[in-house]
Amino acid sequence: SAYLPFHVIGVCEDMKTLMRYRVGMDVVYTTPYVDTYAIYSSTTGEIVYISANSLSSDITKLSFSKSQG
Repeated sequence: SAYLPFHVIGVCEDMKTLMRYRVGMDVVYTTPYVDTYAIYSSTTGEIVYISANSLSSDITKLSFSKSQG
């Protein structure tokens, strides 16, 4: 947890498309340089993935909630 949040670049199956991920524990702040957010729950161990395209521009922080996971 000392190294969270962090960014990861993932390569899709077509080996041409790059996806930018931001990974955080319980909460993650939004940035325009991310395609997908991954939020890890420290209490349940679940991970929720949220597409940046599905968010409105006024959202600055995402947090893990049981209803999302």
